[in-house]
Amino acid sequence: MNCWKSFRLSRILVLFGTVDFRNTLATLQTFMKRTLFVLMLVILAAAFLYLKKDDDDQEVLQKLSDRERSVETESKPDLIQNVNVIQLLDNLRAQRDLQTGRWLIGTEITPNHVLLPFAPVANPPESSAKKDDPGPSPDPSEFVGPDACKECHTEKHEGFCKTSHALTSRPMSPEDMKNLEVFPKTLNSSLQDTALSLEMRRVADRYVQTIDLADWRYDVPMDIVTGSGKNGQTFLFWMGKALYQNHASSLTAAAKWIHSPGFPGDQFNFSRRVRSTCLECHVTSIETAGDPRLFHQESAVWAVTCERCHGPAKQHVDYYRKHPNQKTDSGEKAVAIVNPKDLSRERQLDLCGQCHSGMFELIKPAFSYRPGDNLADFHKSMEKTSSGAGGIHTSDQRLRLEMSECFKNSQMTCTTCHNPHDFERGNSVLFARICQECHQTQDCGILRELQLETSDDCIACHMPTSQNMDMADVIDQEFAVTMPDHFIRIDKEATDRFLKK
Repeated sequence: MNCWKSFRLSRILVLFGTVDFRNTLATLQTFMKRTLFVLMLVILAAAFLYLKKDDDDQEVLQKLSDRERSVETESKPDLIQNVNVIQLLDNLRAQRDLQTGRWLIGTEITPNHVLLPFAPVANPPESSAKKDDPGPSPDPSEFVGPDACKECHTEKHEGFCKTSHALTSRPMSPEDMKNLEVFPKTLNSSLQDTALSLEMRRVADRYVQTIDLADWRYDVPMDIVTGSGKNGQTFLFWMGKALYQNHASSLTAAAKWIHSPGFPGDQFNFSRRVRSTCLECHVTSIETAGDPRLFHQESAVWAVTCERCHGPAKQHVDYYRKHPNQKTDSGEKAVAIVNPKDLSRERQLDLCGQCHSGMFELIKPAFSYRPGDNLADFHKSMEKTSSGAGGIHTSDQRLRLEMSECFKNSQMTCTTCHNPHDFERGNSVLFARICQECHQTQDCGILRELQLETSDDCIACHMPTSQNMDMADVIDQEFAVTMPDHFIRIDKEATDRFLKK
């Protein structure tokens, strides 16, 4: 009897347990269905918001691409702050590098065909950079520019305007573009799988380098010309207060466009910033804007002009405008100006050494050196080498000159052979006459061998030219860019070349 009751009780418990299990299972299934439904709603809502954000980004980009809305773009530069990808074409997009801030343009696989310092839109926002300048630049109002010097020094001004110093930087002009029109218009990339090219052209009142990549075209301005044109010229463009280097440079020796020295040939890079150390050898003065890579455009005195060797001239000009009849012919020193002849030999060499002593780092603020100062207090040389002539930017011409016996056994300076107020490039006869002021031609064994009384080209044997190492990556078999070595010596190889010639 007890067994039967126990059996029935167990049946009841099993029955109730089964019913409870079945109810629980049904409840769980209902819960899962509802959860899945809610999850699907969440996914759909997220997708909607994502698509809406993409539409908003496209709307922002459309605003940025509308050239007629430049005022709105310039007043709201933060419109693109949170946009990291721009779809330019179906197979081409621009992507922001979050570490450098550069925009990489290309396909999804290789987004580095073109590098820009701003989003590829009509009106890029003004750039910014951290403030790490060693101090503020001098007041640009100290400088007056070379035209003020012309008022009293007309002859020297006219001669100076023809020199390389006077042409080493300036805003782009119609005349500059006219000189470049003889060059082929296009520079092609070395890439084989894309049609990537640059075209140099005029658009309205601006000169641009037009990027052409897979049917996408974009204009990068050419605002500033650097270089006299002897070897070539490089171009810069403004982005707010920042200057950047254009990818294509002109090479005079071959009358063609080239990838700027140090730039790769398989991409177009417009993101190289220009620092004050670069401008110190191309500009008389420019005021930095709290950073060595930001400048006040309106303060620039372009080219290397009178005031780089004579000092800021505002006080000098103001004084002689008030005293126009006062002369200094009697030997009296001019007011508020430096005459390099009054400086010691070392300080005279420093004037030229500002730009002709190779690469350097700033110790003191840019453009704070003044004629008569010790240059070593302002510039720290990055490299000192006594081997080879080097290149335009790396050659320490002062060091090479100081190695010469001519320098060691005299009081010569750079201006012994060079007149900064005249164009003398290529005038071998002039330089030969200067050499013969100290050296007797009868002492030259080559002249005796050739039975000549004089020579019209001393530097061919004694200051031989060599390949410009700064341009080594753009040299090809068609031409060579050379520069003279300022180490004056007897060079047998150069002499043999001269005799064969």
